[in-house]
Amino acid sequence: MTRRVAVGPVARRVRLLAALLALIACSGVLPGLRSSASADPNLDQARASAVALNAEVSRLRAEVALATERYDSVTERLGAATSRVLSAQAWADALRGVRAEGSDDTVARARAVYMGGGSLALYASVLDGRDLGDVLSRAQAIRLLVDADATRIDAADRAIGSADEQVRQLDAAVSAQELLRAQAQAAAATVSGLLDEQARLMAQADAEVRALAAEAAAQAAAQAAAQARAALAAAGTALDGSALPPAPTALAARAIAAARTRLGVPYVWGATGPDTFDCSGLTGWAYRQAGVRLPRVAQDQWFAGPHVALADLQPGDLVFWATDPARPVTIHHVAIYVGNGLVLQAPRTGDVVKISPLWLDEYIGAVRIPSPLATASPAAG
Repeated sequence: MTRRVAVGPVARRVRLLAALLALIACSGVLPGLRSSASADPNLDQARASAVALNAEVSRLRAEVALATERYDSVTERLGAATSRVLSAQAWADALRGVRAEGSDDTVARARAVYMGGGSLALYASVLDGRDLGDVLSRAQAIRLLVDADATRIDAADRAIGSADEQVRQLDAAVSAQELLRAQAQAAAATVSGLLDEQARLMAQADAEVRALAAEAAAQAAAQAAAQARAALAAAGTALDGSALPPAPTALAARAIAAARTRLGVPYVWGATGPDTFDCSGLTGWAYRQAGVRLPRVAQDQWFAGPHVALADLQPGDLVFWATDPARPVTIHHVAIYVGNGLVLQAPRTGDVVKISPLWLDEYIGAVRIPSPLATASPAAG
């Protein structure tokens, strides 16, 4: 005989709810309770699309960074060319002024001498002097006048030649300036086009794919940062998670302090501060405040000091990333190492200057800036 156990109303409701949830889960009504066997077949496709989206976005970001490097390099050379044009123009104008100033009186006097019979007639005029002393005095005065005019004429001739040469140099400088200006416009168009393509790509992806892509990207970044921290810890670098360690030199301390005042300002490609920056614009600005002038672009900053191993990183070192870590010509990003496995960087369009974990994907190495690299006084930006 089977004993029947009395079940209270609360227990009956719990059992009923459990049975109902099991039925709903089996029917697939609640996606969050689906078993793996009844998962939405579109989810795998969304995940695959998210992987493809991240790969394409990463490719475009690398291309944008390299294109920004080219733009920065061209605009730096354009600035130098513009300075040469202005200098050549000023020098040519000065020479023209010397030529005009030296020739007016001389030409008028030479015309008068010519109309009076030339320099021989001028010398002959001394013969009507009162005595020999007067004649010699007049002759000396005439000789000085004629010699001075000859000197002015020679100087004017040299000024004419110099001015003509300067005009030729000016023309060459203007031509170089126009070429660089065209290259800068082309480089800017390339960057803008790549950013537009990236924006279109994100807009075309649906919300689920974008969410999955963001999640995957965050996981990849965390993994890369964890690998870097593990490598630093294995190399004996202290990573205690506390406040940032002090910089080893006054130069590095000043550069880091300057960069930290820019935290939160927007990234803008081609910008060198003080209110917007790209990656090498920030590192260059920070070190300029410390009294050292760095090259404009990251690829040139790579050669601004001795290279240091990952195990030897110190606050203030510049750290670099490249699409091909075996080829410095592919360097596309630079940041300032601030200790404890962290870097201070201007990351990319749409982001701001911030402190981030160091990552090893595409990491090519680090450079320690000597003190001083070049003579420069701190600038206001």
